[in-house]
Amino acid sequence: MLRVLIKWIEELDAVVANPKQNLLEKEQKRLFNMNLLEAHMRTQYYKELVAVINGNRDKHFNNNSSDKSILDSAYKGLSDYIRERKKQFGYLPDSIVKSGMTVNLLSTLTYDIAVLYLKRQISFLYQMHHLVYDKLVQGGVNRFIKPDDELITFSVSDLLRAKCSGTIEQIRQVINNIQQKEGVKIVKIRNRLATGNRDFLINFMFGECKLVCEVQVGLKDNSDNKGSYLDHFNHFLYELRRSKFGPLCESALIIANQVDIGAYFK
Repeated sequence: MLRVLIKWIEELDAVVANPKQNLLEKEQKRLFNMNLLEAHMRTQYYKELVAVINGNRDKHFNNNSSDKSILDSAYKGLSDYIRERKKQFGYLPDSIVKSGMTVNLLSTLTYDIAVLYLKRQISFLYQMHHLVYDKLVQGGVNRFIKPDDELITFSVSDLLRAKCSGTIEQIRQVINNIQQKEGVKIVKIRNRLATGNRDFLINFMFGECKLVCEVQVGLKDNSDNKGSYLDHFNHFLYELRRSKFGPLCESALIIANQVDIGAYFK
């Protein structure tokens, strides 16, 4: 679940940082299906929205930096926290107590902070929406804009995902099986064999369900364990690099949640 929250956070970070590209320009692609009056009013709304987001972004997020202060406090007080409580676990080796308490504290804080951070982003965007909406109401040009418009949408396409690996022939068979499966609709296939990932990403949907699933099918060169270790190590580095809250928190989450890649680095 945390992975989904963080992906949503990353999407909203992009919206807040560049609302013109991620709101206005996306909306303009939909204007072709609207009449001229509606297209004009919605364009005006999004231009106003971009302006108020840009005008209020720095002030809002600088005044609400609780997520950063909580993490900073945790890092600074971590040694004191462990020293005061490790006596409760005197029957365990000191190193195990220290590592266990560190992982527990950082993983719990990261979960809590992710929720708070996402809530703050959504709250900010809807505050900006209502500022613009109220202005349009006063001007009498809100005919096609509603106070509860769905401003925020998410495009997470791997909420349900699986991963496997095999030869080119086995990969071809997997793709064929998915394509021929009744009730399954292929949304997108990405060929990444030429990249360091050396895999295919297959996004698909079941029947009328709007949830997009993903299967990652990797190319396996040999039958020994070397390829598996390299694959997991590369994924481990990828997760550390992309972590929203830093590599220490990401490492704690991997250990606390017993993620597969954590078993390779005991």
